[in-house]
Amino acid sequence: SSPSRTRGREERAPNLLLAQGRLAPPQPGGSGEMAMNPQAVSQLLEEMENWDKDKRFMAASDLMQEVTNSNQVLDLHLQKRVCQAFLKQLEDQSIDVQGNAVKCLAKIVSKFQEQQIGEVLAKLSQLVLDGKAEVRDIYATCLKGLLAELPTSSSALACQNVLPKMLHGITSHPLVEVKEECTDVFHDFLKRFGDNRVMQWSDQENMANSLLNLLKPKQYKSSLRKKVISCIGALSAVLADRQLDSLMRTLLTDVRAASSKAEKQKYIQCIGTVSRNVGFRIGSHLREIAPLFLQIVNQATEGDVSMDGENEQDHEVVENCLNAFESFVLRCSKEVAPHLDELCNVILTLIAYDPNFYDSGDGGDAMDEGAHDEFDDDGLVDSDDDDNSWKVRRAALKVLAAMVKGLPDKLQDVYSTFASPLIGRFSEREESVKLDVFMTFAEMVQNAVIKNQTQVTGTTAQAQVAGTGILEVARLPPPKERPAAEYLVAVLPQCVAQINKQLRSKAVKTRQGALALLRTLAECVPQHLEPLLAQVKDELIRAMKETNSGMRLDALVCIRHLSDNFSSATVYQQLAPQFCPLFLHCCNDTYYKSIAQALRAIGSYVYALRPTPADASNQLMEVLPAFEVLKGKLLATDIDQEVKESALECYGHLVACTGDLPAFQAAVQSCMPPFVDRMKNDVTRTTAIKALKNICISQVKVAALASSLAAVGGQLSTYLSQNSRAFRQQCLDALVHVLRKYGQSVPQETTMQILTDIVPFITDTDLYITDLCVQVAVQALAASPQLAPVVVEKCVPAVLVVCRSPLLQGSALESILNFLARVAQHSQHCPFERLRAELSDTSCVATAQAQAQRQVIATLAKGLAAVVIASAADVQKQAIQGFLSKIQQCSAVVQTEATQQCELSLLALGESGKYTDLSGTPGFCETLLQQLENSQDEVRLPPPPPPAPAPGAAPGQAAGAAGPPA
Repeated sequence: SSPSRTRGREERAPNLLLAQGRLAPPQPGGSGEMAMNPQAVSQLLEEMENWDKDKRFMAASDLMQEVTNSNQVLDLHLQKRVCQAFLKQLEDQSIDVQGNAVKCLAKIVSKFQEQQIGEVLAKLSQLVLDGKAEVRDIYATCLKGLLAELPTSSSALACQNVLPKMLHGITSHPLVEVKEECTDVFHDFLKRFGDNRVMQWSDQENMANSLLNLLKPKQYKSSLRKKVISCIGALSAVLADRQLDSLMRTLLTDVRAASSKAEKQKYIQCIGTVSRNVGFRIGSHLREIAPLFLQIVNQATEGDVSMDGENEQDHEVVENCLNAFESFVLRCSKEVAPHLDELCNVILTLIAYDPNFYDSGDGGDAMDEGAHDEFDDDGLVDSDDDDNSWKVRRAALKVLAAMVKGLPDKLQDVYSTFASPLIGRFSEREESVKLDVFMTFAEMVQNAVIKNQTQVTGTTAQAQVAGTGILEVARLPPPKERPAAEYLVAVLPQCVAQINKQLRSKAVKTRQGALALLRTLAECVPQHLEPLLAQVKDELIRAMKETNSGMRLDALVCIRHLSDNFSSATVYQQLAPQFCPLFLHCCNDTYYKSIAQALRAIGSYVYALRPTPADASNQLMEVLPAFEVLKGKLLATDIDQEVKESALECYGHLVACTGDLPAFQAAVQSCMPPFVDRMKNDVTRTTAIKALKNICISQVKVAALASSLAAVGGQLSTYLSQNSRAFRQQCLDALVHVLRKYGQSVPQETTMQILTDIVPFITDTDLYITDLCVQVAVQALAASPQLAPVVVEKCVPAVLVVCRSPLLQGSALESILNFLARVAQHSQHCPFERLRAELSDTSCVATAQAQAQRQVIATLAKGLAAVVIASAADVQKQAIQGFLSKIQQCSAVVQTEATQQCELSLLALGESGKYTDLSGTPGFCETLLQQLENSQDEVRLPPPPPPAPAPGAAPGQAAGAAGPPA
């Protein structure tokens, strides 16, 4: 039966029996579990012996479903019957029934009692040893499946019932087939339960010797040898240090004493496998292993090419040695360091090791391309079965890649040695090795830089610093280069020339590999690749026209990374007439990833066409047709989610660069309604809001946005009631930028709605959200001064409550001080005396702890100072005199409230003195000097520092506030 037919039986069987009433339906209110029906179990057991193989198959599947989905446990008698029935099916004449029984038994037994599990394990183990030869592999497969399904708590059962029998089969059974199956099961057992205490108490040395003995006879099959080596590797991971040392000494002795290359190869392969399993624990043996392996490699690769087949074994021995070195470098970098120089010299030779290829050196570069393509087309190289030297070159490349990843402190030495020779290997004649050369060089490029840098630009209106480009924020810098990168940069022109040559190859895989490497260069060192873009532009254009979707994607991503980090806009402006039509062509592709990348490429490329507001190039008209494409994508509802998001991002970038140009007004306006609709959609709203923010941080004013501001502002305000904190934060951030840039065009009704909706979030429980809410109020007041009464009525009380919190600090405090200063300028709606009275009220700290009291008083003093400095000159003078009067009164009255008022006034004077000259105030210095003699520490000593933020909290978030900004 075919697999699809088998799956069909499995799906139909439970439903069929459920319809016939032979399976109980799921329990109401339960988690999909069914009640056990003993009669149905008995009937299914009978049908498992039916003459029809389909019924046997279906009965077994139904029984498994009955047991695994039930919340009841079968009694011991039924458990035995079930196990016996499945064990019997392992010998069934139908292969489908056998395979199904293997799967079902593994799942079903793990639901039984420990006694029954032990019996099944023992039975299967015994059947592996002395069962029927034709189904022995079925027994072994079933036992391995059962070991994988058993819980960790059953490890003792597995050790008692499986381990002794498998060891007996490995050491004493006369049949090689039994030894092979036992070794395979023992390997799975070690992987699953090797850390059990029984294994630690067992005679591990004898286990290792038993497995090693299976490697020695030459008549054993290669399949057994491979399983034994894997098993030794799994065993070495759980060996004690003493036994591991003994194993390594034995293996090294066997390598030295090997009488043939094949024998030497298997012991070297075993050492490499042990290294990959034990990791750093093999480090102490490298002082013996490394020189020995290097000697073997040198001896095998220095001789002349022979025609008697000896070289094939030599190459496989060298390959195994190099595979072991790959593991040593990755896992024991400290211990391999003394041998690194010699290893580098060997690898430098072996990456070009090709004894069957003679290069005269005359016009090599000119001949390589045509000659190798000719060989590829004729299939001569790939069909040369006698030449396996490519295995040596491939293994050497893997060691080099391991050096790049595992030796970060040696990167400069590695790059200076290998960068140029590796580029020379781009002309490798074996295609699979050539792809490894590309990947190894890409690994070098990726490790030469530090990625994932966060953008050092503020998310708040106050923290933003105008960039030099079209946006008000600076662009992300390219990845930071490590010192070793200088060696790659030096050979980059040579590298690009070779890549360009490989991009012209007739072999599709070669072109794909070369283009993938070019994409990596564009991602990691775009600033150095940009001057060389003209050399590869023709091949990039060709790749974007390819029918191969992978090559189109790589070409689009490559251009996007380069344009993201452009330094010379002229380069991209000159290429725009060739690139932009191809971007638009890719936007109509049938593959959704190609469409998404093309849209992202357009959104990135447009910044190079207008790097600053004053430098709008004529090539901007090349992207005008993109708006028609975007309109279709924004209106469509049956396209992929990634395409929707890419279209929104692209629209945000295009409008940010072209929104003020007359030629683009009609196109921008036609796309605005569907853009606003996308902001109302639950699936695309997050991306749409990001695009809106991008439009708002542009240095150009987008007139087409004015007609949609009411809908945009109202929608963002409505979203504040959503439960997601990250989404609320995003909406507030967008509101800040909308009101800052277009606040005067926002209808007053919309602004009032926004002010009403932000008030509930001005609290000390989440200072980051509070910070954004206060910024919204500040921008609303700055854009619409006529709304000052509304701001005073709705926002000022909430802000004053937060001012009395001991948690207030950081950017939230700065925003609140800015807000109070703005409000103080509207004295006709919020008189100074009202603010002074509210901020001077220290009764709220009466019940707080001493440190919290002083923290609140320090915050109130900063608020008072902000209000004073923002007020008129006569009000300032009167307020300063009032502070001095309270300080002088404190000397005569020793009361808690008076002391707090004195401290508040002193701190307010200090904060005010940061912004205005108080030296001319009568009695100022005398009053302060007099307070140095005050008996109250609160008056004499400075206030405490603000509380430290919680671990992981953002700047402006105190301990006790909600988590970091999303």
